[in-house]
Amino acid sequence: NARIAIDTVGAGEGDRVLVIDEGNSGRSILGTPDAPVKTLVVGVVDHVEVGGEHIYDHCEGVGA
Repeated sequence: NARIAIDTVGAGEGDRVLVIDEGNSGRSILGTPDAPVKTLVVGVVDHVEVGGEHIYDHCEGVGA
């Protein structure tokens, strides 16, 4: 699903990212208690490993 978010980490187009989709957490991270914010990008996924199998690498794309 497409979302509109404030990017706090400088993610690039097509990057897999970690998001916070809850207003109070977003406002806390930004340090602005009255900001009209809901969704923030808070991290870029470098790699994913499931059950010892490396299934994603940011540098190599999907299916390392």
